[in-house]
Amino acid sequence: MSGFEISRGSIRKLSPIAAILSAAVIFTLGSVGAANADVIFDNTPAPLPTNIPSLGYQAQQTSEFGNEITFAGSSRALTNVEIIMSDWANQSDYPGVGDATGYDQPLTLNFYNPGSGTSVGSLIATRTETVHVPWNTNPGSGTAFPVNFDFTGVTAPDTVIFGVAYNTETYGANPTGVSGPYISLNYGVATVAPSVGTDVNPDDEYWNTSRASNYTDGGTAGVGIFREDTGWTGDVATIQVTAVPEPSAFVLGVVAFGLLVSGRRLR
Repeated sequence: MSGFEISRGSIRKLSPIAAILSAAVIFTLGSVGAANADVIFDNTPAPLPTNIPSLGYQAQQTSEFGNEITFAGSSRALTNVEIIMSDWANQSDYPGVGDATGYDQPLTLNFYNPGSGTSVGSLIATRTETVHVPWNTNPGSGTAFPVNFDFTGVTAPDTVIFGVAYNTETYGANPTGVSGPYISLNYGVATVAPSVGTDVNPDDEYWNTSRASNYTDGGTAGVGIFREDTGWTGDVATIQVTAVPEPSAFVLGVVAFGLLVSGRRLR
């Protein structure tokens, strides 16, 4: 059980009403925690092929890339979020780096509120995972693999802008300044419409690139900032988002009242 615990001995000390309410608290929170997660957005390929199209952050002078999406259903208490990456680095090119299976690389996933118009609003939540990236085993191409982020505890609005960020040799929030296998690490893109949820504008993505010519507007609206870009139909950032229902107002009321009565009785 998360958040708090009430022992059986404590329940025995309570009045009958307080005991019933406390039991309801335990049952309710247990039920919420055990609820099956719903997929509320998904454009990841299934089954996952050996490799998929992708955007190279080092090659395209990129610090962050993502999209604006609207979730399906009503579940908004986030749980797991999955993206698809593609690694093109061969172990033979980086002797002494990592191990026989791959190398470690921190990846960050950000969720933002949409701002006015097509702008990026305030940050909702961010998670950074140190991922063990598998070496490429697909000669002449790359190797696709999933990356999962735990967003438990975050409640999302219906529409969000997300972005994936990581450091390479010369790009990212904190470029490494040295060459490494991460210069061949790419973010996978989907070539079909989402199977769950809605891509707010299938022709738009959100991109932070330092190369003005990468933007459709030639950098007119700014370079090196995370902003809307057009001309992306058929190549959109992969993501699968799962969530559970939020506790209803009635449930929260029962929990709060039960804790209040229990606390007074125990004092």
